[in-house]
Amino acid sequence: GSAEVKSLGEEEIVKQLNKQLEAYDVSGYAGDQTAVPETEYKKWAETGLPFIMKTVLPAVPARYKLHVVGNADSAGGPAKASAIAKGRADAFKARLVKDGVDGSKLGVKSAGDAKFASKSSGRTANRRVDFEVIIAQ
Repeated sequence: GSAEVKSLGEEEIVKQLNKQLEAYDVSGYAGDQTAVPETEYKKWAETGLPFIMKTVLPAVPARYKLHVVGNADSAGGPAKASAIAKGRADAFKARLVKDGVDGSKLGVKSAGDAKFASKSSGRTANRRVDFEVIIAQ
């Protein structure tokens, strides 16, 4: 019925948003650092912040949220990576809220060391936050 068509529409919107969000990763974290790296954030915020506020959030379907996804390198094992990644996501979300993003539209997620960026770019590429529109938990 019509619900199917609507959910297809949502999924298509979400797919497109997630594709666009791939360009907005924020790296520059030291090994165990969870605090937002200022220099990287300022650079990111010039384009990332308006993109999220003006383009992404208004388009996110009702059942979904924009999740700040924390990532870490594999040093110290999965439990440590998961905790660091969660810390990064929480801190980044707090910074977005401080900068005017509606916190009720944001979620956080820890990917730990599971979303390995690339072997060639080494550990630093895995110390990052990225963004994903997923159904709100």
